[in-house]
Amino acid sequence: MRIAALLLAAAAAAGCKSTMDRAPSTWYPSAEVVCWNARCPNCRGTAAVGCGPCRAKGEVPCDQCRDGKEKCGTCGGDGKKDGKKCKSCDGAGIRACSTCGGDRMMTCKRCSGHGQLTCLRPIRISEPAPGPEDTWPMPPPK
Repeated sequence: MRIAALLLAAAAAAGCKSTMDRAPSTWYPSAEVVCWNARCPNCRGTAAVGCGPCRAKGEVPCDQCRDGKEKCGTCGGDGKKDGKKCKSCDGAGIRACSTCGGDRMMTCKRCSGHGQLTCLRPIRISEPAPGPEDTWPMPPPK
C-alpha cells in the first residue's frame, strides 16, 4: 500500500495525470492486423498486395512537371541573376525538375517506391472497455 501511494505521489510530482477520465473514450472496439490468411482473396496469405496508384512499379508520373523541366528558382526563369548569366540553369531559365530529376517519374507516395502494401485484416476486440482499475496511475487505495 505504501509503495502504491509513493508511486502515485511521484507521478503527480512529475506532472503525470490520471487516465481514468479518458480511458473509455480511447478504447477501440476494432483494430487491423497483418493478414497471413491463405484464403484471403487479396494477398493469398503472403501479407503483401500490389500498390494500385503505381501498378506495383513503385513509380508514378511526376506531378510537379510535364516534361521533366521546371522554371529556374534561382533566376526566376530569366536566365540572369544580378546582371550575370545564372549558374544554376546555365542561362537557360529552365532546369531539370527538382522532384523527378528530369525523368518525369517520381517515387510513389502510397507505397514509398516498394510497389507493395501490407495486407491488413480487421479484427474485433472482445474485451470490455477498461475501467478505473486498468488505468495509470493506479487509483488511490480504499
